[in-house]
Amino acid sequence: EYLMAEVLERQPEQARQLLLRTSILPRVNGELADLLTGGSGGERVLQQLEEAGAFVISLDARRSWFRYHQLFADLLQLELRGTSPADLPALHEAAAGWYAEHGYPVEAVRHAQAAQNWALAARVLSDGWVGLGLAGLGGTVHELLTRFPADVIAGDAELAARVAGDQLARGSLEEAERCLALATRTLESVPADRRG
Repeated sequence: EYLMAEVLERQPEQARQLLLRTSILPRVNGELADLLTGGSGGERVLQQLEEAGAFVISLDARRSWFRYHQLFADLLQLELRGTSPADLPALHEAAAGWYAEHGYPVEAVRHAQAAQNWALAARVLSDGWVGLGLAGLGGTVHELLTRFPADVIAGDAELAARVAGDQLARGSLEEAERCLALATRTLESVPADRRG
């Protein structure tokens, strides 16, 4: 109640909307804030909130990336779910698209999954598969793969192949073989340019 009364409710409407709509993000910059709010000047608003001590923390020397204090972020997300629950899928989907376009595949997949846009999540994960592996993010990839529903995996040859590779790396040969069989059965659904 204190945070709501003393921080959020005292903000101008532009800052309130920015805080609420970007609370779904672990970190935010001005461009991403503008995308999620449909406005402009997000970076300036974030910098002003940081200067005012409004639980906004700069993450870089240029003051272009920010995060919210975890307790404040939790409160903002609760408020957003209470006041605008129908907006959540679209916010997550917009964030997923932005992160994918800007080279942040893990964040893109997480937001696509939150939006339940399984096709986007699978495509981004497949496109970033090699890079994520080379970056030593096998554990993160495994965690992302576990968030896909079984029917989505069964219907997507690329995703089933990724799960097979993950299971093989974990030493689960039977599960890898099962997923590889799924991938093989649905291979014809994969566009020719992506089959390799």
